[in-house]
Amino acid sequence: MKTIKKITSLAIMLTVFAVAAGQSFAAFEAINDITGAGSTNNVSATETNDFVGKSTSDALVDNFGIGVGNTGGETTDCNTGIGNTDTGDVVVAGGFTNGVGVSATDYYDDWDGDFTAENNTTGAHSENKAVAWLDNDIKVKNKSYAEVENFAFALGNSGFNSASCNTCSGQVETGKVNVGVSEINMVNLNYTGIALEMDGIEVDATNENTGCNSYNKAVAGVENDVEVKNKNEAYVENWAFAVANTGFNTADGNGGSGTVTTDEALAEVGITNGVNYNETYIAIDLTDADLEASNDTTGCDSDNFTKVEVDNQVEVKNKNEADVFNVGVSVANTGINSADCNSGIGTVTTGEADAGTVIDNEVNINLTDVDIDLGDAEIIAENNTTGAYSNNRAAATIENEVEVKNKNDAYVSNVGVSVSNTGLNSADCNTGGGSTDTGEATSDTTITNDVNINNTEISITGSDLEASNKNTGCDSENKAVASETNTIEVTNNNTAVV
Repeated sequence: MKTIKKITSLAIMLTVFAVAAGQSFAAFEAINDITGAGSTNNVSATETNDFVGKSTSDALVDNFGIGVGNTGGETTDCNTGIGNTDTGDVVVAGGFTNGVGVSATDYYDDWDGDFTAENNTTGAHSENKAVAWLDNDIKVKNKSYAEVENFAFALGNSGFNSASCNTCSGQVETGKVNVGVSEINMVNLNYTGIALEMDGIEVDATNENTGCNSYNKAVAGVENDVEVKNKNEAYVENWAFAVANTGFNTADGNGGSGTVTTDEALAEVGITNGVNYNETYIAIDLTDADLEASNDTTGCDSDNFTKVEVDNQVEVKNKNEADVFNVGVSVANTGINSADCNSGIGTVTTGEADAGTVIDNEVNINLTDVDIDLGDAEIIAENNTTGAYSNNRAAATIENEVEVKNKNDAYVSNVGVSVSNTGLNSADCNTGGGSTDTGEATSDTTITNDVNINNTEISITGSDLEASNKNTGCDSENKAVASETNTIEVTNNNTAVV
């Protein structure tokens, strides 16, 4: 669409929900150290970080605008002498810009500490439990409802002039007319950015120097639960009309020559809709992390369990319903002129007529990017120097589960009309002859629909896994497991009538 020179009417309704959060955590540890015989010892260190961001928007927008510019409708008829009409240029430009139901959520956490669960030098027949746990629970929910109705009509005229029935010559010359109407709607836009930075952290769960017949359990873990839900419902209706005219002129029945010269007419209509747009970016960074679960120098007949666990669960759900109806009409005319029945020469010369209508719809767009990075992370499960008849279990596990669901329903109806005319002129019955010379007429109508588009990118970079049993005692039972599990589910359900 050609550039519209001036926006004379602006209607904006904007609802913005923006959150920026950030925390930095220090190290913490849970340790049982030198416990007594027959004692029971429980210690835990946990960090729970809950964040809930909610945005609700309910908007009704109704815009109505009319713009008229006129230099025509002039008469210089029945003069004793020359009749001369010369009109100036006309520029009419206007429209509406609506931003409705716009939400932006940015959440950032930076973990720069280490944490440890440890049982060290435990007494005979003692029971020892140590737990160190970090839990991030992040929820963002956006719910938007919008009704937007726009009506804009713009008319520019320098024609409808007359220089007729003069005893001498009659002449009409019109100015340029430029008319533009623009309707822009950005409705139900949700941006969510979540970043959990835990690069380089150390997570250790250790049972070391455990007593005879003792029970020792050490667990350390990180759990990241991220949930983003967007629900949008929109009804958008646009009516846009642009009419530019320099024609409908007469120079008839003059005693001399009759001349009509019209300048160019440009009519432009642009309708742009961005409806139900969801952009979600989630990053969990565990690069260079060191996660280790170990049983080291365990007592005879002891029972030792140690586990390090990282659990990343990401869920993104987008549900969109859109009903979009557009009517765009542009009309440009420089013709329908007459220079008839003059005693001299009758001449009609028309300028160019250019009519353009552009309708551009982007409806139900979901862009989702999930990046879980465990590059160069070391995940180690180890049993080392275990006691006779002891039972030793070491587990280091990473589980990544990503689920993305998009459900879109769209109804889009467009009517685009462009009409241009430089003809339908007459130079008849002139004593000195008659001629018509018409300018170029151009009509362009473009309708673009991008409907129910889902772009999902999921990246999971794996870690280095190691599980080992070393220097195990006689008749001991030793199990070391290091594992990484990735589960990805992406579902797109689209219904569209265009």
